[in-house]
Amino acid sequence: MDGWFKLHRKITESPVFTDPELLRLWLLCLAKATYKETSVVIDRQQVTLLPGEFITGRKSLTNDYNVGLKPRHKKKELSLWRDLKFLEECGNLNIKSTNKYSVISIVKWSEYQESEQQLNNNRTTDEQQLNTNKKLKNLENLNNISTTTDDDREITLGDTYTKVCGTFVMPETFRQFFTTVRSQGYTEVFCIELLLEASESSTAGKPSVRYLQTIFDRWHKEGIYSRVQSKERKDSERGIKPSADKPDRLAFIDNL
Repeated sequence: MDGWFKLHRKITESPVFTDPELLRLWLLCLAKATYKETSVVIDRQQVTLLPGEFITGRKSLTNDYNVGLKPRHKKKELSLWRDLKFLEECGNLNIKSTNKYSVISIVKWSEYQESEQQLNNNRTTDEQQLNTNKKLKNLENLNNISTTTDDDREITLGDTYTKVCGTFVMPETFRQFFTTVRSQGYTEVFCIELLLEASESSTAGKPSVRYLQTIFDRWHKEGIYSRVQSKERKDSERGIKPSADKPDRLAFIDNL
């Protein structure tokens, strides 16, 4: 098990902190979660895990939890699974179960893992700055797409997809996803913002439909319509005040 995760002092205000068994289980979940998008094979079926997710089952979770504990402190499968469900009720995680396994998703995973990739890859300051510059350069190239073409057509979702993913043809899975988003009353500008948000935050490069869905669910729930609003919401949750003299260099679309 590689890497690290961080905890905020506010965990002491959580009901989980007052229960040693719940706290052990919560820390185990954080330790088992993947820090980057990855794929695993279960029963010859490929399962994609997003950052903050891990696959488990009642037996495997119980075995992991009981490692190193004295017999009187070990927990049974049913009791431990009830504790896991309680963590879900508290809003710490989400559980998606199948008849073979369960996918556990840590809520607000980025707050626990914001800088993992940088430390895991032992990047130097210069390397970090170089990667940041490359990212900004790519987005500036996206900004250079003419807002109109010879037939006065505005920037499209297809233009954005080509720049972000490097291919001209958008897969059917992406088309179906954005069609569903539009059917819920969202505009193409919103879809473009959503795609850019996913491409900027994905550690796997090209974002997956599943990752887009995760971001859309959060935006839809919190009433977010752009990357600017998303950043402001994250900064607000972290207690960071907005800076009036520091404009968003990554935004190329006017505020909605």
